[in-house]
Amino acid sequence: MVDVNGLLTTERKDLDPAQRHFAQPPEAVPSRAGSRAPGITDVINTVHPSAPIGLSTAAGAFTEEVVRDMAAHVDRPITMPLSNPTSRSEARPQDLADWTDGRALVATGSPFPPMKIGRVDMPAAQCSNIYVFPGIGLAVTAVHAVRITDAMLTAAAAAIGVGVGVGDPLRPARDAAPRPRRPRRHRDRRGDRRRQGCRR
Repeated sequence: MVDVNGLLTTERKDLDPAQRHFAQPPEAVPSRAGSRAPGITDVINTVHPSAPIGLSTAAGAFTEEVVRDMAAHVDRPITMPLSNPTSRSEARPQDLADWTDGRALVATGSPFPPMKIGRVDMPAAQCSNIYVFPGIGLAVTAVHAVRITDAMLTAAAAAIGVGVGVGDPLRPARDAAPRPRRPRRHRDRRGDRRRQGCRR
């Protein structure tokens, strides 16, 4: 795990208890910056991750160098700049497509225009809690729940996974995105799952 100051390491004094749980030994990743904590590029070149997830609100953190280095180690890099609003996103989907020659599977936390990949306009998938809130609200209202529990959120996530209905989630990014089918039915199903969670 990397934050704005680099890799979380056991020798860092600025980590909170939650971050310290993910801290690595200082020698786990060599740093090109000498005394500084290894940065995201150091981690990519050492660990060869295939799916970076951006939650930092550090705009532009997924630079061209970072993305090209990652894409050199994996055929279909999954890249998820999830910070919002759009101005705080770690990368723009079009840049991710350009820097990987259209190979990146991209999901964002904010709305973006479609990516131009060759002659195809590929929608930039928004992978955030935008899809879960309506169902949670429906279920809480339907059963007059006074609190939202972890079990309810887990049921909501499971319902969304079932409702997607995509046969091949790793289809090439240059293919047309699958269209949602019967969105009302899926929304109701999410509500049903959450009502079950409320009863538990």
